This record gives sequence, structure tokens and C-alpha cells, in this order.
Amino acid sequence: MHLDTRDVMDEEAVKSVHRAEELGVQQYQAFQEERLVNCSKHPGELIKKNKLQLFGQPPARNKSKSKFQSLKSDCSLFSRMYFACQSRGGDLNEFFRQKNQRCSPSLSQDGKLRHGKKSDLLDCLTSSVEYITDAPESDAIILDGAVLVNMLKPTACKTFNDYATKVFLPYIKNSYSTQTGWI
Repeated sequence: MHLDTRDVMDEEAVKSVHRAEELGVQQYQAFQEERLVNCSKHPGELIKKNKLQLFGQPPARNKSKSKFQSLKSDCSLFSRMYFACQSRGGDLNEFFRQKNQRCSPSLSQDGKLRHGKKSDLLDCLTSSVEYITDAPESDAIILDGAVLVNMLKPTACKTFNDYATKVFLPYIKNSYSTQTGWI
């Protein structure tokens, strides 16, 4: 039983916990036999990952059915709470301020967080930003050496001297000449 949500896991998760030790012993014996005794496999060869259902992983369900069930239970819960709030003289504004789910539906689906990329937000953000194409006139150029070292890749350089003469210093000279107009 999950202490936070009071969910009881299905039989598959319980079976996987009960047979985990037995499976581990079998795999250990197979590892010894194949790699150390028979030498049929290289000792560094990858070991197959077990796909046991654990307590932290909810069982795979039909998404359309589970979503429908979730909406149905939410509707039932809201209606019962709404009627209880009205009959007991509760404040409806206060009622709708409260959180009714463990995970917000806008951030999660079936109890799991939605995945996305930060770059998905660019369309929203770039529409409201004004682009400046001309650099402002400046009296100084500040270059962060640590950032430059991480930014400039040492392609075809074998020593630090090669990196400095072929990559690092030409970048600094180029950035200085584009800002001032002369070297």
C-alpha cells in the first residue's frame, strides 16, 4: 500500500517483489557460468535489464479508459463536495480555491509529470520580444575565458599551444576586430 495515496498495488508488482531474489540468484549463476566457467561471453558484455513492475510504477492501463474514469470520479467528487458545501452553508469561493488532486492536471497525466522541452516555450516568448540587430557602441570588450574554453572546441589540436594558436587567440582577435573595426 502506498502510504501517501492509499493506493494498493496490483498482483504483478507483488509477484515481482517476491521473485526478485530468486531472479537475481539465477542471473548471478548464469553470469558465472557464461563468463567465468565456459567463457562463452566476454566479462564486459552488457547484462540484460530486468523489467519488473515495481511499486513506484503504476500498471499500464488503457489511457482513454483511465482518463474517462478519472474525469468521472472527479465529477462525482465535486458534486458531492458541492452539495455538502451548500447544505452546510460553506463559502463556495473558498471551496474552489482548494486543491483536489495530488498532481495538477495541467502538469501531469495519470499521476506522471508531462515531459517537454524548454524550446517549446520559444514560440510564446519570441512573439513578445523586440529584436535588436545593431550592437550598441561600447568602450570595452569583456570576454570570459572559461566560457570561451567551453564554447570553442579543440578540433584537430593535440597540445595546449595548438589550441591557443589555432582556436582561442584567433577567436579573440576576430571578436576584437569586429567590435572596433581594426586590429
